[in-house]
Amino acid sequence: MDARDDGTLSIEYPDALFPASWSEEKVARARTLFLKRLSVLAHRFYGGKLQVLPRAGLYGPGWFGAWYTPGVSAVSTAVRDESEESFALTGRGTSWPCSPTPPACSGTATADLRAGSASWRARPS
Repeated sequence: MDARDDGTLSIEYPDALFPASWSEEKVARARTLFLKRLSVLAHRFYGGKLQVLPRAGLYGPGWFGAWYTPGVSAVSTAVRDESEESFALTGRGTSWPCSPTPPACSGTATADLRAGSASWRARPS
């Protein structure tokens, strides 16, 4: 770990933190423990790792009707009627969703809206 020109720390090569005499297995265990501890400390410091911000303007309480109920109903209906509209009406295609089950990040997924199914399938490339 070393300081960059801008004063931030680099952890691109954490193995350099450990003695050269350590075995590959010992370095791997130490790297894992170091990154786990760093992760907990960084999560505590930042209060998590993600922040969600609106893309759209919320100029007053009336705008919640456009973005949420009944507005979201119109968007949902439009996507149900024409699934390709989901690219224009949502962040689909511009973000990388992660599945709650392994594999953790397997690519873009879409709901099978026409079948009314809650299951997810991989989107063909």
